[in-house]
Amino acid sequence: MLPTIQLINRAIWQFLSSTKFQFVLRVMLMTSLMLLWRQAFAGDDPLEGTDASLAATLGSSGTGRKFIYLVEGVVAVAAYIKTKNVLMFSGVVAIAIFLNILFKVAGVAA
Repeated sequence: MLPTIQLINRAIWQFLSSTKFQFVLRVMLMTSLMLLWRQAFAGDDPLEGTDASLAATLGSSGTGRKFIYLVEGVVAVAAYIKTKNVLMFSGVVAIAIFLNILFKVAGVAA
């Protein structure tokens, strides 16, 4: 006799793997694609005009970048205290390099 949780798990798995459920899931997916098709290819960019805001937030003097460095520094100190491994501080440098490369690829002056 199986425990109740295993019986429930087996019943749920059988329901999710049944052909009826897969058919209903496919119909729902196709319906949502048909309904959202126009919005997906509308031509209007919902993120238009956010480039300046992103550069101001994560740019070289942005608050977001300072907070990312601060959080990474705190995490590095906590990891060092826990492991006593000096290499834990390399994450701060890696995040700084990653952000600079990311902004250069994106074409934002950092």
